[in-house]
Amino acid sequence: MAMGVMVSSMARSTNEASVAPTSMLKKPMVAAAAIGYYGGQVRQFVDRAPAAPTMLHFGAEDPMILLSDVEGVAAAHPGVPVHVYEGADHGFNCDARASYHPASAELAQQRTLNFLRTHGVT
Repeated sequence: MAMGVMVSSMARSTNEASVAPTSMLKKPMVAAAAIGYYGGQVRQFVDRAPAAPTMLHFGAEDPMILLSDVEGVAAAHPGVPVHVYEGADHGFNCDARASYHPASAELAQQRTLNFLRTHGVT
């Protein structure tokens, strides 16, 4: 059975984050889909194909992630939806941060939920 696991960034605050229990991590997991929010480290894995359908979200004003890196990931993986939100900074989806950008957070959440539904995660 495929399983979807979402960690922290989709949650509006840290106490809502869902993480797989350690006991689940002892066996290989198959994810139905993966979502990345402002994942600056993704550029290190640009040469690897995602193991599951993947969607990525970035803030255009994020000083920690170069847009050239985001563009490189998008070019290397044309089947991966990569969304860049104008006016959004790092952490734009977290309403507990000063960088919270409500319009971008709402659009990213809609896109994420639609993507997850499309890939059987409900």
